[in-house]
Amino acid sequence: MKRFLFTLLQVIGYFAAVIFVIILEVKLTKMIVGDVDIDTVDPMLQILFLGFHITIAVAVTNTVMTRVIKSKVVREGWPGLRRSFRWFGIGILVGLIMIGAVLGIIRLFGGGRFTLDSGGLSQYLECVLPLLGCLLIAALGEEWIFRGYPLSKFSQVVGRGWANGLVALIFTAAHWGGNGWNALTAVNILLFSMINGAIRFTPGGIPAAWGFHFAWNSLQVIAGAPLTGDRLGVPVVQFASEGPTWLSGGAFGPEGSVGTTAVTIFSLLVISRYLKKNKHP
Repeated sequence: MKRFLFTLLQVIGYFAAVIFVIILEVKLTKMIVGDVDIDTVDPMLQILFLGFHITIAVAVTNTVMTRVIKSKVVREGWPGLRRSFRWFGIGILVGLIMIGAVLGIIRLFGGGRFTLDSGGLSQYLECVLPLLGCLLIAALGEEWIFRGYPLSKFSQVVGRGWANGLVALIFTAAHWGGNGWNALTAVNILLFSMINGAIRFTPGGIPAAWGFHFAWNSLQVIAGAPLTGDRLGVPVVQFASEGPTWLSGGAFGPEGSVGTTAVTIFSLLVISRYLKKNKHP
């Protein structure tokens, strides 16, 4: 118990250090570009702003920990360059298959339908391509801060399964709220986080989880669906759901549907079976 409590304090200290660096980054940004109310900024820029600051803050914190206290834990989860690229691609493929299955379930049973508004391909791409870049950075920041040091540190004390559950609870708490938030969305965010943690324990490590997270978010945006309760203003293509909220996801989007629950539980079992058969240090 003492060892766990000490580890918990270390993880809390890590998050506090990252948040402290983010605050410094924000202050520096305001000095350069002026005071900006983030709530009034375009949603795409909000994603870029938060993802960029989190990524830089984690990089700075990890560098200081490596140099000052000689921590090796902060470097865990990053395989070689070639393996990182390969597993990043595998993570993308898994993410596309899973969220594609969710959208398919909603389309078939939850009243989901695609509609095309006025506008052309060029207008669509002008919005989507920069947005995908923002989502790429945001996914890296989230995976690095949650599936990096905290997950590795907890795993040393309570094992990978319990560590994954603990980090998933923290991840869910950090994403609490939003349009359409309810008990089912909370469960789904928890399961989504556990999928990311399980993928992190494959040979692909953090790059695989990063690819999965990026693809999961991106396909929802490309399809014109809400992402965790927010519509990001994608033109031309819209994904609307008219079925019951528990089946369609409602205002929260596909992640709030029972289809996500089923797909994530099934996938978690498959990945867990893979990890048992292929033990990765």
